[in-house]
Amino acid sequence: MGVGADHVLTKGHLATGATAYKAGEAVVSSGDGTKVARATSAGAKLRGVCQENLDTNRLASGKAVVGVNILGICRALAGGAIAVDDRVTNDTTARFVTVNAAVGSKECAGIALTAATGAGVYFDLLLTPYGSVNTAVS
Repeated sequence: MGVGADHVLTKGHLATGATAYKAGEAVVSSGDGTKVARATSAGAKLRGVCQENLDTNRLASGKAVVGVNILGICRALAGGAIAVDDRVTNDTTARFVTVNAAVGSKECAGIALTAATGAGVYFDLLLTPYGSVNTAVS
């Protein structure tokens, strides 16, 4: 896997869209559940974390399968500063931010196990299926 993981469960999914994928980005289910797309709607219900880079040439083939960590501990890409134990969700760039930073979002992808000092920094994420961690946001 591209960014390394201490994962419990990873599954291959057919990548969709026209924008390159980066290891550590958030992805959502697309279509019938065998496909994924980059998560560019802030606070989405996530399928998981992309585990490898995927360029536009491979993506354009319509046959590119990417590994997606859907449960466990993985390396994720921050969209801003994140503190240890913060609940996180995605922003509009498919990166992870604190739940409070995603305006109107109550979705939670998991808990930050390590900190990120800002956008573009990798951190360890305890990924929970479909936000099963209580976000404590009303």
